[in-house]
Amino acid sequence: MIAEYPTENELEEIKNWRITDIHGLMEHIREYWEKWGAWKKEGDIYTLATGGWNGNEEIICAMQENIIWWAMYWYSSNRGGHYVFAPCTIENIKKLNG
Repeated sequence: MIAEYPTENELEEIKNWRITDIHGLMEHIREYWEKWGAWKKEGDIYTLATGGWNGNEEIICAMQENIIWWAMYWYSSNRGGHYVFAPCTIENIKKLNG
């Protein structure tokens, strides 16, 4: 069972996550999103919604501090805590841009 909020150690781990590992990080944070927000995976595309929960917002902030990871995988974000992450591939771009 996960802690109520991510610990400082967990947030540091996210900030320092290996930049080539989108799937590992998404699986690592999945339990938070499934409990308090929305987490969806379609192929290599991850769609998350924080559900307004501060713990998920803290995780997003930690992900943003992992600057290269964020630059490689962040696709979009919208008001209300909605985020899309995906490796930048021709296939994913076609899927995401309809």
